[in-house]
Amino acid sequence: MQSDIQQLMAAMGSRREDGERLLEALFQRDSAALLALIAEYISENPVDLAVKRIMKALLNDPGTWHAICDPGLPLEAALQVIERFRSFEPLIEVRLAKWCLDYVESPGREQNRVHRAMTLIQRTANGERILPLIVQFLHSHESWLRSKAIMLFMRASKNWKAMAKHFGDADFRVRANAIEMLWDKEEDPGLLRSVLLEAAGDSNNRVVGNALLGLYRHGDTDLAAERLRAMAVHEKAEFRATAAWVMGQTGEPGFTDILARLSCDAEESVRTNADRALKLVGTLVGSAEVH
Repeated sequence: MQSDIQQLMAAMGSRREDGERLLEALFQRDSAALLALIAEYISENPVDLAVKRIMKALLNDPGTWHAICDPGLPLEAALQVIERFRSFEPLIEVRLAKWCLDYVESPGREQNRVHRAMTLIQRTANGERILPLIVQFLHSHESWLRSKAIMLFMRASKNWKAMAKHFGDADFRVRANAIEMLWDKEEDPGLLRSVLLEAAGDSNNRVVGNALLGLYRHGDTDLAAERLRAMAVHEKAEFRATAAWVMGQTGEPGFTDILARLSCDAEESVRTNADRALKLVGTLVGSAEVH
């Protein structure tokens, strides 16, 4: 298709109608590959009349956003397309989010394509200008979409308290993601601690784990450690596995004895997390000693 790109540029630069017909034909043949090659061409060549015409046509075609979100296109290649196209459309992540909102409601939509779109928005969104669109995703009746949206909102917004109602969402994925996004928040520490403490009593292991790690990172280390020790002997394996994961994330060598015991647990998921945590703690301790 490389030679087709050269032909496309020549046609679009001389006779626009011929160029547009060729662009449509190439797009129909393999839209994702075409976008990747155009992005590569833009990065290596000056912007001329042909490039401007091609970009105008692509950015006005809803099929472009559909192609960018093709799961068959490697994620890094899709990100490169977005960054190359940004010089022609500074609000490209807003355009992508608007397309995704429409696509989510369309008949026959592909869930993995929506997942890819949300990942691209998450990786490319800049600042709070995307927030009004993300809020619309939060109203979705589909919990997996809300769980993605809550992370986008909390990452982009300085006002985490505006999302308070989602800490009690009926779906654990939404609750877990919302709590995870509090790990690096600093506003209103008293209320933040209260929210994390409440989440630490949740019925789901992921929510509890994220809450305890949040408490630990915000300086409530003794309380978090006490809860983690109790969680490590929970009757349910998923809670013990999460406890091991959190212990590893803290990098605290004081958890080594507990992790060693969990590495002999009857459940494979617990053993796996404990082994990984032991390696992570050892790596972090070794790194700290070097410095």
